[in-house]
Amino acid sequence: MNRKVINICFGYSWDGDGLNKNSYKAFTKVCDSVIKQITNSKKFNNNDYSVTRRRLRGSSGGFMFDRIYKMILNANILVFDISKINANVMLELGIAIAIQRELKTNLNIFLITDIDAKENTVSDLSGYFISRYKVDKSRNIIFKDNNSFRSSMISAISTILVESDIIKNNKSYIDLDNITIM
Repeated sequence: MNRKVINICFGYSWDGDGLNKNSYKAFTKVCDSVIKQITNSKKFNNNDYSVTRRRLRGSSGGFMFDRIYKMILNANILVFDISKINANVMLELGIAIAIQRELKTNLNIFLITDIDAKENTVSDLSGYFISRYKVDKSRNIIFKDNNSFRSSMISAISTILVESDIIKNNKSYIDLDNITIM
């Protein structure tokens, strides 16, 4: 049996803070907790799958968006922080929603935002559940969503693992090297 790789990617506004940004800390905290819970579960054999988490980032030496587009296509779960309405993040989110609707219905998209974010949510996203987080005085990240984001991530990963045999036998696939839909 081939080892199933579950790819979780995170899109957020870089704006100089980079990896010290609260949203990135929130993302890694929840992902690490969820991965640990799934890994410790007796429901799935740890040797049958692995879970990766990474930032949606371009790379030098080529058209930056090509790499980001391939990461979105290859992802099983995408998390976007919309605390700051950033053009790049909105573009990535729009592409992810289009892929989810047109090509890959098993793509899970989650939206998070800082509870103190000054900007309003884009009206076209008003139908999506948005998990809110708060940063306390000790710079700890606390989600204010009754554990919904964490529970949804666990459910999404579990569903992917349960359906992995069905997905393997699906005749459509995405060739990431040529970005060809067959």
